[in-house]
Amino acid sequence: MGNRSPAPAVCVSSDRFKPLTLPKVATLLQNTGPAPHENDGNVDFVFTDAAAGFAFVADGVGHNYPTTGMPARQRERMCACWEQFLTRTSTFLRAQATGYTVPELESHIRGQLHVTSEEFCSFGKSSTFSMAMALTKGDDQSSMWVMCVSVADSGVVLVPSVLEPQARQLVNFDSQQLRGIEIGGDIRAAEITLQPVTPGSLVIGLTDGTLDAIAYMPRHIPPPPRAGLPIPEAVSGSGTAQLYGAQWMERCLTRMSEVVAQVEIAPGTELPAADLVLEALFDRAWHVTRDSPGLEPDDCASFAFYFPPA
Repeated sequence: MGNRSPAPAVCVSSDRFKPLTLPKVATLLQNTGPAPHENDGNVDFVFTDAAAGFAFVADGVGHNYPTTGMPARQRERMCACWEQFLTRTSTFLRAQATGYTVPELESHIRGQLHVTSEEFCSFGKSSTFSMAMALTKGDDQSSMWVMCVSVADSGVVLVPSVLEPQARQLVNFDSQQLRGIEIGGDIRAAEITLQPVTPGSLVIGLTDGTLDAIAYMPRHIPPPPRAGLPIPEAVSGSGTAQLYGAQWMERCLTRMSEVVAQVEIAPGTELPAADLVLEALFDRAWHVTRDSPGLEPDDCASFAFYFPPA
């Protein structure tokens, strides 16, 4: 059985959900290396269908592939797999005017992820995957929900109010179990969550090139003990860098909230633009990576969208 978080009590199995058309989905594709805009070899991907209300990121194994030869062809195959997933999912969501039940949505997504995973396996590559779908319950446009699907260490975050941002995770991207599965392998433990959201909520999806840098804390590695001295049982001091868990997640969400709070709101608007939020998050990740010898540059893909205001 898959790892599926229970839906809230106000949602029953017979409820039908429809895709919520989004005015815009912002995207970003860069890298935290010395040339962040040179992305011909980037193997992180971001795809969106605003009309069908969904977006996803995927992080292919490795980063900064050569742009010729076998690596380039493998990158093209990864991209083609995700383009096909996008097309199949878009077609499915538009096919039924009455919408779908949660089991129907889950069954379709799991089936399509299985197909994509088999395709990746056929040419020896793997990938993460994190998707967010904006939904309404039936024809009630005020009943807004977000369904998230995640495999491995990409993540999806919800900011219910960007004016007083307190980011919270929509999937458990700090989970060792979730990090142990991948597209190109056994994806039965993919996590699927469903929860109601308030109008104006901001949803952000990111690959680990951004997340790991934002949550980064340098590790203190003590020098080895001198010959003949006992090895200390514990070393006090500065915490660890990438030991994923509750503290790592708290650090990640707190720092994301701080970044969102600093994004300026353009005159005549009520909320900071989603693309500016993504740029600010990437800028934080790029600076941390540049200034931290313990962090390697990585590819970064992200998306962001607002649910319509009330």
